[in-house]
Amino acid sequence: MSRLMHIIRHRITLVLVAIIALIGALQLAAPALVRVLALSWLKDHGAVHARIDRMRINPWLGRLSVQGLAAGDGLSIAQATIDIEWWPLWHHRIDLRALHIGDARLHLVQQADGTWVPAGMHLPSSTPSGHPWPVMLHGVYLHHVRIALAG
Repeated sequence: MSRLMHIIRHRITLVLVAIIALIGALQLAAPALVRVLALSWLKDHGAVHARIDRMRINPWLGRLSVQGLAAGDGLSIAQATIDIEWWPLWHHRIDLRALHIGDARLHLVQQADGTWVPAGMHLPSSTPSGHPWPVMLHGVYLHHVRIALAG
């Protein structure tokens, strides 16, 4: 009986170590993956010379921090932090507790049809599924942000 208990404890320990290692690897790889996807999205939507210097993700707090985001001459953000709630994503909703933006510049141009073009990028009017996800924004905190408007 004790030999069986020893084998069971050993296997449980191995499973727990494997789970912890997987969580650690995902946490280390997530910022690089999100950074690559964000740069690809910016370039796909017309951003010229897109760049992100540093990105950190804290999944436990639901926080994404970005430093040195730039998309051509029309967009630069020295630092931005987004606090998100994870559970509403299951219901196709984006619930942002806070959006902090510091030392940023954005150039907005209004087209003849009334649509806005930020930083020379053309944003999609809907998601790939055809249904936009509603966004709930609870707080926006801006520090040294300049927005240039052109019509």
